[in-house]
Amino acid sequence: MSMSEVLTESIRNAEQAWRKNASRLAEWAFKKLVNREDVFGSYIPLEQRTAGKTARTQHCKITLEIFRKHFLVKVDSNREGLIGVHSTSKDNRCRWMVIDIDNHKNISEMAKNNKKAAIDLYTKLQQMGLHPLLTSSGSSGGFHLWLIFTSPVESRLVYEFGNNLVSNWKDMGLDSKPEIFPKQEEIQPGKCGNFVRLPGIHHTNPFYSRVYTGKEWLQGREAIDYLIANKLNDFPRNQVSARKPKTNQSFEARFEKMLLSVKGTSIGSKLPPENQRIVAKFLAKLSGVTQTSAGWQACCPAHADRNPSLSVGFGQKVLLVTKCFSGPDCTFEKICDATGMEAKDLTSRPSTHEEMTDLPDRPEMVLTEADNQFQVNSEKYRCPLKSTHLSNLAKRLGVSIEALRSIGTGWNPELECWTFPEHNGKGQVCGIMKRYKNDSKKTVKGSKRGLTLSNGWDKGLGVLHICEGASDTAALLSRGLKAIGIPSRNYKADDLVILLGKVKNLSLAVVPDNDPADPDHESAGKLALTLKEHLKCPVKLITFNRNCKDLREYHKSNPSN
Repeated sequence: MSMSEVLTESIRNAEQAWRKNASRLAEWAFKKLVNREDVFGSYIPLEQRTAGKTARTQHCKITLEIFRKHFLVKVDSNREGLIGVHSTSKDNRCRWMVIDIDNHKNISEMAKNNKKAAIDLYTKLQQMGLHPLLTSSGSSGGFHLWLIFTSPVESRLVYEFGNNLVSNWKDMGLDSKPEIFPKQEEIQPGKCGNFVRLPGIHHTNPFYSRVYTGKEWLQGREAIDYLIANKLNDFPRNQVSARKPKTNQSFEARFEKMLLSVKGTSIGSKLPPENQRIVAKFLAKLSGVTQTSAGWQACCPAHADRNPSLSVGFGQKVLLVTKCFSGPDCTFEKICDATGMEAKDLTSRPSTHEEMTDLPDRPEMVLTEADNQFQVNSEKYRCPLKSTHLSNLAKRLGVSIEALRSIGTGWNPELECWTFPEHNGKGQVCGIMKRYKNDSKKTVKGSKRGLTLSNGWDKGLGVLHICEGASDTAALLSRGLKAIGIPSRNYKADDLVILLGKVKNLSLAVVPDNDPADPDHESAGKLALTLKEHLKCPVKLITFNRNCKDLREYHKSNPSN
């Protein structure tokens, strides 16, 4: 048997072992390596990669199944499904540290030096009483040295500890300083930091991770068993200084940023300055703050929140309302106490509250559990959406791929159907429509019918077209027009009026389908009149060739008109 045949057999045996143990490995990684559940690194399929671009960040909920798929990736695949985990949580804590020793130049002498340095660092950590995990990350002399902690540790301490370990990298015979994950002391609010590829198959080469025991290198099932059995470590705080942490931003800087955010909202812009400053001060005291269509999302200060579970928004009769989705006992009072703010300041009636009631029947900005779950599911279905799914649907409907991306099209791999999020008047996802390969359509259980929104629907100049459904919206977007979709011709305009009430200088056009049940477009006429009365803006009624039943059909048969 030739060397190449032995190598191939070895790789196939390793592939079989990693795939067979995918569920065990996924549970191990999910339990011990996740710092953030809302984002992960995803490797781009080989044929789609460009120079210097091999992976991207996916902003959606990470699941056990996503981990399992990583360990199921085959040697002869395009590496789609390979993922990495981020090193730092939103509140700047780390469950692990990695020292990454690379040999991108594939120099044999460098590979020897790298291996010696990796083993020396492994031995040094063992001498500290720690339980490091050393894996080979490629066949050309790349290594990942993991140290997994019993509980999350401040990122600044992990960063300092790792850099202290490799401070003498030149004396270790290395060509360059190894990368330390986390790569920075702290990450800025709203940022993700960096991610490390999970053990398993290499993202390019036909190579599976091998694991060092201190005496030998294991591969296949033995390597997997050793990896999963690796002991956790108490962080060696005696190895780092006791200096105070650096802050990424002063409170004043965070306050100014939040004040701009408050003033930039339709409701916040109408508040008196003293109320704007109270809201901005409250937001500045929270961590991981990001703006949403309903207000803001942040880590809840009333419990140990690793991932943002707190929703903050303006109330109808009070200044602010909050809802924590992770801590059932996180009352508004407890949240205020944790920030040092007075609850009465945040629940007081704004002094110019009458200026905030110009939108009809505006609901309080409180996310329900159902709203939150539909939002999560909408993002979840976007992750498995492949370019083939998009191109197939675009061809079937006669619309552009860009238009389908713009309206948030996703893919449900279990049901093998495309998904389309629908939104309420606050811009939140309130339901999900499913479209199957036989063109039948159903809604996800518990969905409320809502609006189809596209990226940037409220930006730029030009007429905003109101049409029926996701495919009609995609057809108009494919023609370079701005569009919003309503679920049916009998749709009540409440949510649409609430949504559009935030937009200045509106010019609308209602474009109904050619429905035999409404040959004179009476429903569309009523909708146009309602919008004109409530929004005080010009509204046109536009019809098209009656030989086409809907806009999608018209666009497909008249792409240039």
